[in-house]
Amino acid sequence: MPASYILVILAGFFLGSVLNSCIDHISQSRLSDGQIIHCKDCRFYLMIQNIMPFLCYLFSSKISKGCEDYKTKLSRRQLVFQLLYAILLALIFHRYGFSIHFFEYGAMAFFLIAIAAIDLKTMEIPDKIILIGFISAGIFIVIRYILFKDSLILHFSGFLAGGGIFLLIALITKAMGGGDIKLMALLGFWVGIRSIFTIVFLSFFIAAIFSIILLITGKKGRKDFIPFGPFISMAAFLVAVFEDELWHVWFLLF
Repeated sequence: MPASYILVILAGFFLGSVLNSCIDHISQSRLSDGQIIHCKDCRFYLMIQNIMPFLCYLFSSKISKGCEDYKTKLSRRQLVFQLLYAILLALIFHRYGFSIHFFEYGAMAFFLIAIAAIDLKTMEIPDKIILIGFISAGIFIVIRYILFKDSLILHFSGFLAGGGIFLLIALITKAMGGGDIKLMALLGFWVGIRSIFTIVFLSFFIAAIFSIILLITGKKGRKDFIPFGPFISMAAFLVAVFEDELWHVWFLLF
C-alpha cells in the first residue's frame, strides 16, 4: 500500500476519534439539556479522553476514582465510526487524490456520519450542526466558484428544491421531522440542484430496503419510528462522491 494511503487512513482514524467526541458531546447535550459533567480532580485527563477517546488507554490509570462512571474503554461503536471514517476518507482519496474535492468530501463525510449517529441516538438533528454544515458548505462553494467558476444559482436552487421537496412530503405525510427538512435544504445547497433529486430518490430507496429488513427480522414494527437522517446521510455521500457510477449501475440493472 502506498505511503499516501497509509497517511490518509491514519488521518481518518485520528479524525474519527474527534468525530466520536463530537457525536458524544452533542448527543449528551441533547439528552441532558447541556449538562456535561467533568471531574475537577482530573480535568486535563478527561479533556484528552474527550478529544481522542482511544487515548483513554494511556490515561486510564491517571483518572481519579471519582470518574469511574465517566471513564470508558474504546467502545465498539467508537471503533466502528473511526474505521468507517478512515475507510471513507481512503475511498475519497482514491477517487480524487489530494485535491479540493478530497477535502470537501472528507468534511462532508465527517458531517454526515455525525448527523446519522446523533439522529439514531437522539431522534433529532440539532440546529447547531445544521448551521455548521451550512458554513462548511458555503466555504467550499466559494472556493469552487473561485477555482472552477461553479454556478451559484445551482446551489441556491438546490437549497430551495431540497428543502421544498421534504417540506411538501412532511405536510402531506406528517412523517418527516424539521431536522430532515433542514438537512435536505443544506444538502441541496451543498451539492446543487443537479444532484439533490438523486439524493432524494436514493434516500427513500435505501430507507425502503432497511425498513423491509427490520420488519422481516422483527426488530421494528409497522408503527415504530425510524429516523430518516441516516438514510439521507448514506445517500448524500454516495451521490456526492459516486453519482456517475450509481447511475451507470442503475441503468445496467434496470
